[in-house]
Amino acid sequence: MSFLAPLALIATAIIGPIILAMYLLKLRREERTVSSTFLWGRMVRDVEANAPWQKLRRNWLLLLQLLILLLLALALARPFFMTAGIAGRNLILIIDRSASMGATDVSSNRLQAARDEAIRLIDQLPDQGRATVIAAGGSMAVPASATSNRRELRSAIEQIELHYASGSDLTQPLMLASALAAREDDSEIVLISDGNVSIPSDLTVPTDVRYFPIGRSDNNMAISAMALQPIAGGQNLFVQVSQYGSDTVTRRVDIALDDTLFNAYNVTLEPGQSQSIVVEVPAQVAVAQARLADGDDFPLDDRAWAVSRLGEATNVRLVSPGNRFLETALDLMPGVNTMLVPETTTAFAETVAQVPVTILDGVVPPELPPGNLFFIAPPQSTDFFSVTGTLDFPMIQPAPGDTVLLRNLQLNDVHVRTANRIVPGSWAQVLVHSESGAPLLMAGEKDGRRIVVLAFALHQSDLPLQVAYPCCSPIS
Repeated sequence: MSFLAPLALIATAIIGPIILAMYLLKLRREERTVSSTFLWGRMVRDVEANAPWQKLRRNWLLLLQLLILLLLALALARPFFMTAGIAGRNLILIIDRSASMGATDVSSNRLQAARDEAIRLIDQLPDQGRATVIAAGGSMAVPASATSNRRELRSAIEQIELHYASGSDLTQPLMLASALAAREDDSEIVLISDGNVSIPSDLTVPTDVRYFPIGRSDNNMAISAMALQPIAGGQNLFVQVSQYGSDTVTRRVDIALDDTLFNAYNVTLEPGQSQSIVVEVPAQVAVAQARLADGDDFPLDDRAWAVSRLGEATNVRLVSPGNRFLETALDLMPGVNTMLVPETTTAFAETVAQVPVTILDGVVPPELPPGNLFFIAPPQSTDFFSVTGTLDFPMIQPAPGDTVLLRNLQLNDVHVRTANRIVPGSWAQVLVHSESGAPLLMAGEKDGRRIVVLAFALHQSDLPLQVAYPCCSPIS
């Protein structure tokens, strides 16, 4: 504890002895000779009590006066405790959500600790104070902007999830925070992160930036690369293990082929080192898994999988007027053989066994082809759904809950110019909807056919430029 006005405590050193002296110094009585003290016993005791510099006896009034003096001196000294908090009325929160925030060296994980710290700072906002929440790590997101609604701020903070796509470059978040801080006085920028971020050296911020560190350990050995490569007579399995921590660590790497343990290797790595494991596996292996035993503080990269590229390719029919994004993505997918069909095609002779999947890109033929269907921006209604209009600039909002089709995908950063307003049938599960509740992506099964409907065309959005898209470089 410290004091803003410590000199006020001098009052205690000055006034305290004065109060004590008032109890120690008593008036002397005039002495008289009497024949007997039998009747004057009480008077004798009073004389002794009022003699100066007597030993203090318990006196509640004296204790009360000293207590009042002490409390008055403490109040005048203005005591305070040093604590981490905020001082501005316009708070700009930057929360790191990069993959390293999934480390478990703190309770739950680092991201949860960051969320708790952010909510604590929100609770310290003064009356009418406002806050903006910026999620950094991968693509930047702003779940709450310049609002004083604390319930909205808490909800926005709680909905921030880990972003696995890339590292944490703070250039964009800090530029946005600087622009917001420059528009309003009494602004404060707060960064909550574990420190594994990239900060621009030439950026000038118009206000103070406060850093709240999260995490205590850098203990992390990871499976940094894994692949199954076809060779003559079989496949080569490649596994690379890297040590990102500051200590020399020995761990066991377990390798399983099609969920059956194949072999185990002990790996000892110094800081910054990597070691590769290359082993030949049978051609019939479909999926290989590598797992680091005895987990560390960052378990997300302790497991990796590789899928074999051997075997028959699946035929996928693409009915489209021409879509470079779709064609490039399908060409880069292993085990997929794309059949391009003009949009004017009205009859499909192939059976389901020959072509199990058809993608209808912006077209709905008079007679739907057999097999599973993927509709993209369907221009008209079908037996599976109804098209009732259009949506301008809908905001993408993934439906709550864990969906296997969208697991580990980040769609909040996708922007859409226009989409079709679609009313799905009872068969469909809505995976992504707009802010108005209109479905943008739905999937389900009807009459033994798997159906997926995307309400907007790829060229009417920036989805092909996002990491969530199957092809990261569709133009190359």
